Amino acid sequence: TPRASKRNPYDVIGVSKTASAAEIKKAYYQKAKELHPDSNKDPSAKDKFVELQSAYEVLSDDKKRAAYDQFGDADAASAGFGGSGFPGGGFQGGFGGAGGGADFFEQIFNAGFGRPGGARAAGFGPFGGAGPAGIAEDIELDLRVTFMEAAKGVDKTVAYRAVSDCDDCTGSGLKKGAKKSKCQQVFIRGGFHLSTVCQTCEGTGMYIPPGAKCHTCEGVGKVQKVNSVRVTIPAGVNTGNKVRVAGKGNAPIVGAGRPGDLYINVEVQPHPQFTRDGADVLVTATVPLAVALLGGTVRVPTIDGDVELRIPPGTQPGERKRMARRGVRVLNRSASDRGDQFVTVRVEIPRTLTDRQREALEAAFGAPADDAAAVDDAPHADHAHHHRSGLFDKIKKGLGMKSAGDGGGGTGDAAGSPAAGGAA
Repeated sequence: TPRASKRNPYDVIGVSKTASAAEIKKAYYQKAKELHPDSNKDPSAKDKFVELQSAYEVLSDDKKRAAYDQFGDADAASAGFGGSGFPGGGFQGGFGGAGGGADFFEQIFNAGFGRPGGARAAGFGPFGGAGPAGIAEDIELDLRVTFMEAAKGVDKTVAYRAVSDCDDCTGSGLKKGAKKSKCQQVFIRGGFHLSTVCQTCEGTGMYIPPGAKCHTCEGVGKVQKVNSVRVTIPAGVNTGNKVRVAGKGNAPIVGAGRPGDLYINVEVQPHPQFTRDGADVLVTATVPLAVALLGGTVRVPTIDGDVELRIPPGTQPGERKRMARRGVRVLNRSASDRGDQFVTVRVEIPRTLTDRQREALEAAFGAPADDAAAVDDAPHADHAHHHRSGLFDKIKKGLGMKSAGDGGGGTGDAAGSPAAGGAA
């Protein structure tokens, strides 16, 4: 077995003494690809490859590099670090590992499929940096649901792309009838031990020769497939919530193992009538003037359908009525654990009155005090409008409401007012 080189390690790798660690690493991987015994049939390639490993062992370690720079000798640099008799890392059959060799593995993956949409980085090549064998990555998807689907819960079918075992080779990476080969390690005597997992066999001792690779997955054993899964969106979800579907993410790129998970990012679409405040539902209801004055009931919408809401006499515009347990189910709680619905009252003032209605209101609240001079000089239509406006202002004043000339229209939030609400 060849001995490690005594040549200047900077010359062996092809960098200057001022090169950074990143520059040294990049140059090392480039030369390693050129000199690898499996791809370079030159009889001297193996010795040069061992020499390259020894040089990188010195320059990739800050202490060894400093020792070499001080003493100018590779043996001096290796003193105290364990020199001979240790097996090297191998690097047989390609560079599917970390660092500058990742692009080699990426080329293999790009021949079969592209980057999965919505997934976080997983494994090698188009799936990110090199990941540990057997470790899978999750996938995230965005899903829009309607207001009512979020309130009540719904089952949705989602389709997405995920890394899965190749069907043609059942994940082995071998074409039919082919077998794996035994990985040949490189040993170094008198040199430095490169402590790393073999990038060809991933430490298993076996690898797939180029001619034995499955054509569908290029020997990777994995492909991207379009998966379809039924997802249960629980009642009470809101925008920003995530729903986890265990085991429906990417399969491990390297080796076997449990697939990652699928995460659904929920976005709830707005509703034309309802808005949400947590588990509470907010809605506006129009109440006729007579009902606001005298009391009664009105039908208001809820997420369960229209119901009767009791309106007490003298209900003010802008007042809020609470309907207990008419809101959305609290997420991950029992079906009876629900928020409330708050109804904001909008009093409907009629634009015209019949003579009988006006007489009844004047009898109840008194006739408005008109300005005699203004009435005598004004046209008949303006007089009638002024008379009605004065009457409405007097009614509002009698109810404690603000008149049109005072500005504003509501009496503030009345969320604490007694409320009635029940199914019709």
